[in-house]
Amino acid sequence: MHWRVRAVFVTYGNMKDKKGNPLFNAEAWARANNILKEILRGYYSDPPGVSMYTKKLRDDGSGLVKTNKFGMDEIECCRGTNRVEAFHKNLNNTFGSW
Repeated sequence: MHWRVRAVFVTYGNMKDKKGNPLFNAEAWARANNILKEILRGYYSDPPGVSMYTKKLRDDGSGLVKTNKFGMDEIECCRGTNRVEAFHKNLNNTFGSW
């Protein structure tokens, strides 16, 4: 993951905007380097051998996997520590799958 994210930073960070300024200034490069360090520490990856996602089952007791309107399996994340994830889960529980 580290090398892929680094490649994106290097590829796009030095590009120029319409005014001729680089997309990443000194502060942005410092933040990008901190993100890369955090990736190396494992903060952005699931622990090896541990799946954080499970397929949702239908509510009808059939044991079949629940799918969305596009036929894709619905999945749940068991992390639950991120406020945004919790907010989206509440939206999904309240209003159903979007």
